[in-house]
Amino acid sequence: SSLTTHCFSAVKEYYRFILKLAHALMQFGAPMHKIDEQLLACADFFQIHAQFVLLNTVIIVIFKHDNESPSQTHFIQRPQGLSLAQLRQTHAVYTQVVEKQTLTATDGITQLDMIMQHPHAYGYLWKLIFAFIAGAAIAPMGFSGSIADGLISGGLSCLVQAIQLLGDGEILFVGTME
Repeated sequence: SSLTTHCFSAVKEYYRFILKLAHALMQFGAPMHKIDEQLLACADFFQIHAQFVLLNTVIIVIFKHDNESPSQTHFIQRPQGLSLAQLRQTHAVYTQVVEKQTLTATDGITQLDMIMQHPHAYGYLWKLIFAFIAGAAIAPMGFSGSIADGLISGGLSCLVQAIQLLGDGEILFVGTME
């Protein structure tokens, strides 16, 4: 009985790790094919029967049980962005849990929580400055625009970034620039 309870709690931790990994990968901008690949590798490693349906902004995770109990379905919808540093850290946790086996699933969950709660590397002002520079550089270099075109596109890029920052992850503004 205690062995069954231990196995059940271990499986629950495996489920939690897979779900947390899916959240982190989606939040930090991993490509969908890499998310699918890593989630399948986790399920294989933990010897869990799972299916993953990846849509543009949603991941559907279905955990199937061998016995007669019903399967569990989880929907993960995260604001998508791009943070290469946090994505690299997330992949390092995945590697330590699944490939190197130096972390347990519980420790991996703790590490992923810390990565996901870490503040962004740049504040709002720097994000606005970077958006302006990127927008201002695109018009002259990419479209043979004038300096005035660059200033206008930089200002508009800065405006879009400000709207996204004020929206704070609202689905309407997600993916414009982060």
